[in-house]
Amino acid sequence: MTTTRATYTLWPIDEIHIENRIREDLGDLEPLSESIRAVGLMHPPVVMRDGRLVAGERRVAACRLLGKTSIQVTVAADWTDALRLRAEGDENTCRKDLSPLEKKALADRLRPELEAEAKARQREGQERGREAQRTGERGSRRFSGNASETRDLLAKAVGTSTFTLGHIDKVVEAAEKDPSLAPVVEEMERTGKVHPAYCVAVKGEKPKNGRAKKPANGNGKRNIEGNVGNPRVIPKRPSDYGPRLEKAADMIEQTITAVLHELGAMKDGGEIQGAKELAARFQALGAQLRKLAKQVKGTR
Repeated sequence: MTTTRATYTLWPIDEIHIENRIREDLGDLEPLSESIRAVGLMHPPVVMRDGRLVAGERRVAACRLLGKTSIQVTVAADWTDALRLRAEGDENTCRKDLSPLEKKALADRLRPELEAEAKARQREGQERGREAQRTGERGSRRFSGNASETRDLLAKAVGTSTFTLGHIDKVVEAAEKDPSLAPVVEEMERTGKVHPAYCVAVKGEKPKNGRAKKPANGNGKRNIEGNVGNPRVIPKRPSDYGPRLEKAADMIEQTITAVLHELGAMKDGGEIQGAKELAARFQALGAQLRKLAKQVKGTR
């Protein structure tokens, strides 16, 4: 059995050497930075005695974003290069994400506190606005604390999107009203896949397995399965694609309608306006698909 010794100390960030890392994309560091700012660094990065980083590159980067110059680290002693590489891998693989129901439970417990904080920010913003009106100073009319922002903060706190967290809530709500949907919730919990459960429990669609199988004639071509028991063969003629293009256009339009409805509840700002413009581009794509579908229908 390999044993190692470790000590804990404050280390200058600029003296942590990050080289030959397996992970190339650090992803979005904002949620991690906000967590460190709010609750502190719960798990210090690990470095070798010469300053080479073993584990915690995202934590180091997040602390740098916060303007920190030093960081609490664990200093590993007597580690070979092989053990260092294994530690880097284990840090990212020997973990378990929260399941959908666990994310919902965490969000439910966080919601009252975040809503109270949001109301406090809202009151503060309103007071600043009234003060600006009294003094004639030019101030922002926008204030932080609306319901959409609270939903965003909840989703970030549990490690998912606002859209997905809302779907989890609706699946659970549907199952509470209809106990026969319990297997759908169990499958969501087992696989971690929320959208299929939402489609079945909320939208009333039939379960889809999405698998591709060879046809019975053994000609080597593949079928695409839609609803269970309803296999569909890939169309051979261009004209057969018309209905599929129309269906794709319908899917885009339905999704974008929901997105625009959600964005409409938010206060306008640079980021929100950019999201609306992106949604409008997808709307245009749906219209182009529908136009293409009409053209393809006439192809023989």
